[in-house]
Amino acid sequence: MSNTIQFVQISVDDLTNLLRRTLAEEVNKVVSIIPKQEKSKYPELLTRTEAMKLLGRSAPYLWRLNKNGVLRSRKMGRSVYYYKEDIFNRLNQNEAA
Repeated sequence: MSNTIQFVQISVDDLTNLLRRTLAEEVNKVVSIIPKQEKSKYPELLTRTEAMKLLGRSAPYLWRLNKNGVLRSRKMGRSVYYYKEDIFNRLNQNEAA
């Protein structure tokens, strides 16, 4: 018996679903191997645009939050990134107020 697969009378949708399921299973296997400590070792960073969309505010507002110490930012090259945790903390403060 050879290692070839023959598809006989399978629709494109069925083939797509089969491939998605198989790929999702393989990705889950790989992700489950990564220790949980490694996943959270580095904080998640958002671009300035992503942070503005999440907060629903402008770039100057973001800059003021950073200047006042409410949000931490990290500059890499010419790009500025914001810590996702800080953004969510800010959103939670706004909801509580």
